[in-house]
Amino acid sequence: MFDGDEVYCDDMAGCKQMGWYQRLMYMTACIVAVFGIAAPAWASGVAAGAAQTLDAEVARTAIAQAERAVSRAAAQRMLWTTADEALRSARRAFEDGDLAAALAQARVAKEHSELAIAQKRYPPFRI
Repeated sequence: MFDGDEVYCDDMAGCKQMGWYQRLMYMTACIVAVFGIAAPAWASGVAAGAAQTLDAEVARTAIAQAERAVSRAAAQRMLWTTADEALRSARRAFEDGDLAAALAQARVAKEHSELAIAQKRYPPFRI
């Protein structure tokens, strides 16, 4: 079993028992976490970054993109209720002036609509 005396920890150098593989896995997880959080914002095309402040136009663009995605899903009769509810929440948040919530809910509505359309390509389940 684990004996506390086997591990020597130094504040400056960290644990000496951590092997190169564990350090590699730790660094990989950190990199994936950073890019996993940032990638959806880049993919949406309406991310508010350092050069672009979050204003009403950004939220309005995100809601318009979500409305188009929801209407495409509804036209194919593949609209998920979560996408419809997120779009309604985005509109409500925009009207209340909560632009961050409106942007987040618009992204959810767009993503769920795209997933619903993609689900149509899967074969039906057979018993």
